[in-house]
This record gives sequence, structure tokens and C-alpha cells, in this order.
Amino acid sequence: MTPERMAEAISTRQSVRRYDGRPVDEALVLSLLEATLLAPSPHNTQPWRFVVIREAATKERLACRMGEKLRHDLKKDKLTDDEIEGIITRSYQRITAAPVVIVICLVREGMRQYPDRRRNQAELLMFTHSVGAAVQNLLLAAEARGLCACWMAAPVYCSPVVARALKLPPGVIPHAIVTLGYGVKDVAARRPRRLLSDLTLHR
Repeated sequence: MTPERMAEAISTRQSVRRYDGRPVDEALVLSLLEATLLAPSPHNTQPWRFVVIREAATKERLACRMGEKLRHDLKKDKLTDDEIEGIITRSYQRITAAPVVIVICLVREGMRQYPDRRRNQAELLMFTHSVGAAVQNLLLAAEARGLCACWMAAPVYCSPVVARALKLPPGVIPHAIVTLGYGVKDVAARRPRRLLSDLTLHR
């Protein structure tokens, strides 16, 4: 990818939650995952794992199990039943209507162990950061290749539920979902970004 195309992908990337149903070629999906291998990680451990879902029944099972957990949690937030069902329906549709759903997971292989809790927590945090870097590479690679995508962070609220729904092996911890497909961006709906001057300190 040229520097110009990378800059364009960064500036035009947008979360797209609706797709037109066209299938996404398997080789194209694998090329996107190849881009994640170049993301930075602690000790070059690359502590991310991917579950690629295309089967409608698997998407359905995942969305339903996550919806059950979401309903349980939202009832604690003093929302009306209609509000709760609206949120669950939108989440369900985003997962089941996407041609490809990728669940990004964290593994602790290669994580250094220290005699104190503080450094062990920092080590886990570094591993978690690197999963985010891999997801960003995936999103930018999708944008550069003409695909639309959306990062869903919901699995961090229900990792065990997602793991059971997908029958994942022990130690594979779901952290995020990226939906993929061909769609149409709504440029007008893109949320404005804050000014760099509001976010930067100079010392």
C-alpha cells in the first residue's frame, strides 16, 4: 500500500453497520488478517487470535447469546422494555446481517510473570493494547481494499458468553467483533472529530 493510499484509508475510514449482502472472498479476508501480523505487540508475542464466522447459524447463535446477556445487564440500567429490546435488536441485526463476522480474541501466551501484582496487571494491559492495534490494522486494510467494517467492543462485557457460543478452547478470550462487507457510507452521518489542540500537551 502506498503512503498516499494509507493516508486516504485513515481519513476515509468510517464505521459502517449495514451491508448490501454481497459475499466477501475468502482470500480477501485472509489478506486483511495478514495485515494484523504487522501490528506491534509486547515481546512480539502477537497475542491475538481470530474466529472468522460466515455460517448464518453461528452468527445467529452468537447474536442470541450476546443478546440474552445484554438484556440481563440493561435491566439494571433503568431502561424501559422497549428501549432494551430496541438496543438488542440493533445488536442482533449488526451481527447476523454482516457477510463476515470476525471475533478478535486475546491469549496470554508469552506473557511475562512477575512476583508483584502491579507489573502483572501492566503486562496484561500491554497485551490488551496490542489487540487494539491489530484491530486498527484490520480496519484500515479493509478500507484500503474497498470493504466496509465496524468494530464492536461488546465482547469485553460478555467474554465467557461469546467463548461458549463459539466453543472456543480455554485461554482464548474474546475482546472484540469486526463485521465486514460491502456497503455504502453515509458521509453526512460521520461524527465530527475534536480538534488536535484539545487533545495535545506540549512540554
